[in-house]
Amino acid sequence: MEIKNIAAKKWQKNWAGQWSLLTCGYMGYQFTQQLKDVLGVSLEESLFAVKKGTSSCYILEEHKEYFGKIFAGKAEKDPSLVFSWAKDLKEATDNVLEKIKELKKKPINKENFGYFVKAMYQYGVAHRIVKVTVDYLSQEVIQNNLDILTDARVYAEPVYEETEKYMRFIAEKIAAKEGFIAEHILAFTLDQWDKYLEKGTLPSKNEAAAQYEKMFLYVNNGVLQYIDLPKEQKKIEDALLDFLETKQEIQGQIAYKGKVMGKVRIVLDPARVTDFKDGDVLVTGMTRPEYFAMVQKSVAFITDAGGVLSHAAITARELQKPCIIGTNVATKVLKDGDLVEVDADNGIIKILK
Repeated sequence: MEIKNIAAKKWQKNWAGQWSLLTCGYMGYQFTQQLKDVLGVSLEESLFAVKKGTSSCYILEEHKEYFGKIFAGKAEKDPSLVFSWAKDLKEATDNVLEKIKELKKKPINKENFGYFVKAMYQYGVAHRIVKVTVDYLSQEVIQNNLDILTDARVYAEPVYEETEKYMRFIAEKIAAKEGFIAEHILAFTLDQWDKYLEKGTLPSKNEAAAQYEKMFLYVNNGVLQYIDLPKEQKKIEDALLDFLETKQEIQGQIAYKGKVMGKVRIVLDPARVTDFKDGDVLVTGMTRPEYFAMVQKSVAFITDAGGVLSHAAITARELQKPCIIGTNVATKVLKDGDLVEVDADNGIIKILK
């Protein structure tokens, strides 16, 4: 697809975190094609921005809504499906975590890596149904099933971290063998990775290093389009950042109510932050378990991505702390040290100074 057409789409941030370009390639295929192969419907299109191992995933709201409403409709007709979906997610979680333990003891080859991908895809199907559908259920069904869904979502939380650890484990093994940098192996395209598994051939070190620095990936119904030209990347970045400079107010979804003021602290990688202060307002792409200590110290927290079953929303309900999720732009609009009012009663963040 032409870059101008990709840039013109109304992208919504789905998640953000420390996932590699290689992992994003598999996720993109899963979101846009493998879901369709199994369920008959997918998220159709996805966009990934990856820079030095930190990534953001964007999807289109209309595709997410279409997907979510199909399964929400099924749950409205047969609420027992919610229990089945939660059970499936737990079973898929057990399967993929057990598979990782098993594969760490085996050689790294195409066959064994294929077992890992299969387990991840099975998990992805179960996870996507639970994570997306809940945002489109009626209040009655949510109230009757939120505990079940939350329990399954929390149970499944370790998977994405453990799968990326496994990818890192593989990359370090190959790096030691081939004289490569592990981070650069994780910046391979799917084609480059397949060629290595099949033939042992590697891209040049310069090419892999450039891909690690920055790469965009657009996926449309399973077809991957890597965007590496700086001028094309800038067109997409400009489109994603359009209108942000003058924005003094941000809106999002209420995860837990409350109204507070505090200074912004943007955290994209919690492993690199050791000086988070009590009373700061935590702002991030999305939270994960490793953010918990900072969430506890914060007066409120805000995320770009998120839904009813996001880690941030679950944690906010648990700690009863003001939280606004799904802002899409908070990490881009807000700056460290900004004094903000977090009005989680109305889902609004105001920049005071």
